[in-house]
Amino acid sequence: MQKSLAQVTLDEIFHYETRVYINPSAKKSGYSRDYNGLGNHLIEGQYIDFLDPNKLLYTYKEELNHNKLLRFNNASTIYPATTEIRRFNRILTAYIAKNGNTYSYRGNENKKLIEDIIEVLANNIKLSKRKEIRSNSFEFKTLHEIVKFISMDLELKRDSGIKYGYKGGRQKPLDTDEKYVTRCLFDALNENRSSLLSGDFDFVALFDVVPRILGLEYFKPFNDNFRRSLHDNFPNIFLIDNFGSINLIDFEYVKDFSTPNNISDNLIEKIKKFWEQKGHLFNLTQNPNQKTLNYSSNN
Repeated sequence: MQKSLAQVTLDEIFHYETRVYINPSAKKSGYSRDYNGLGNHLIEGQYIDFLDPNKLLYTYKEELNHNKLLRFNNASTIYPATTEIRRFNRILTAYIAKNGNTYSYRGNENKKLIEDIIEVLANNIKLSKRKEIRSNSFEFKTLHEIVKFISMDLELKRDSGIKYGYKGGRQKPLDTDEKYVTRCLFDALNENRSSLLSGDFDFVALFDVVPRILGLEYFKPFNDNFRRSLHDNFPNIFLIDNFGSINLIDFEYVKDFSTPNNISDNLIEKIKKFWEQKGHLFNLTQNPNQKTLNYSSNN
């Protein structure tokens, strides 16, 4: 497990941080994480009578928690995060349409819980869409392409699609995690330190490896501005552990840009070409208004 610099509260995060990106998995904060996800439970073909009401209630609490997070003034999202909520809403709506009239008394209670979840999800879709930070710039798209390439080449992510019920489905896979990483790196290049709140531990690998590879000394001088920007404005990553505690993760070592393990020569050459051809795109401007943060240490 990655070292934690400090254990923090939501109030501290939203007080000190200028912009907090909310990954959908952040809704788990404050609740036990002993649950695989409602999507699988439904897709397994369970009749509504046999659904576990505790899982339904847990999901309802999660979505209320997500709603709370999205209502903070400095909370932000991205388009794929909103799409995740929308897809889950469609799964539940389709389930009710198919099974909503075949139930007993317990099924009636379960149906009411699912309808309550759908109602909260509808509100969360509106909130998330309103909070989206979008970028259609060529620079952002270019950075996202190389971030996604590194993630796929090194298989930095586990298969997290199962919990949404997408595995084996026809829906286009989302690259929410890579988009959030790109967003945080792009903010740093613009001299803005953003932060991310998540319950998804894939971000540990992504923020451990991607910035170190892109910042390798081997690519100097083409990545000089990237190295300086990330050193000065590395994003604050807040991860929710299995007990619901929120931890500020220690990525200080990443700023040394040491070479990660198991990096192929082909990947190095691909990134070298990226910096040589497109490094000039990321010589962006400095922000004199960057806030200084003050989180208390665990030590």
